[in-house]
Amino acid sequence: MQSLMLFYPISICIIMNMMIAIVFLTLYFSEYRIYYAILYLCSIFKVITIKPILDSIDRCLTALFSTQLACIQHNIKETFIVKSNKIVNPIQAIYIFHPHGFFAMSHGLHIGTDATNWPHKNVFGVVHHLLSKIPFLFDLSTKTNAIDSRYSTIKSALQMGNSVSLSLGNITEGKYTDDKSITAIVKNRTGIFKMAIETGVPIVPVLSYGEQCFFKQLHTYGILEYISKWIGLHIVFPDWSSFINWISIYKAPLPPIYTHIGQPIEVGKARTATVEEIKALKEKYIEWLRSLYKETRPADYADEIIII
Repeated sequence: MQSLMLFYPISICIIMNMMIAIVFLTLYFSEYRIYYAILYLCSIFKVITIKPILDSIDRCLTALFSTQLACIQHNIKETFIVKSNKIVNPIQAIYIFHPHGFFAMSHGLHIGTDATNWPHKNVFGVVHHLLSKIPFLFDLSTKTNAIDSRYSTIKSALQMGNSVSLSLGNITEGKYTDDKSITAIVKNRTGIFKMAIETGVPIVPVLSYGEQCFFKQLHTYGILEYISKWIGLHIVFPDWSSFINWISIYKAPLPPIYTHIGQPIEVGKARTATVEEIKALKEKYIEWLRSLYKETRPADYADEIIII
């Protein structure tokens, strides 16, 4: 159990990483690149690492707060509930989560921890490739089964027999904040469908309901949006209600946030993907995603999923 991840995303660890991201990306895109280059190289070649610090924090949390951590884990499991009835359990798959949400809570907790009843193991969660350019976040990634979003990295993980999970719409989906509908970004995505065909790994649609009701973006009058545009990476920070909701889960479960795992879409044997095959697979994915939504949506949700 990774104790640090039980406090995701409000923990000191996550806030610290947000600050690291802002500082080092600022250095990277400024005139002080030489300092970034030195830290970057030291991090890559493991001259400097924060793994001992992370491990020490993890051990201390486990030793000092074992009872509280067990309670938090129980509350997370009771809040973030996986539904996968009658699902064929593929040995290997590409799990595509919708919606991303501001903090990708469902995705992060199901894949990055063992605190939920997510049934599939050996899954690597895909994170934005720019995070791999931030010194020391490599160290945290190795503790949460995360890999960067470069095509070659994901394909390599699949070719080694692992599964991967990702949000096809990335943080852009997070701007669609209607509590009772889901907007999925799919139509302008191509790479993951090409990769599925090239590796012969089935695609599995995954839908979560309710996360956007509890975890929302802090309104900063355009400041975070400006920083995000400047550095090319969307920066998010929770509003006060998100803090309250997450802190409350330390004492009791939140109303359930259900995640439904769809049926795997088989792609056949690995082969070179043609344009026609990629288009056909994407259309089939959209069809299955619509079907999964109709089968699983709560009664108070919109009749149709919005796919753009």
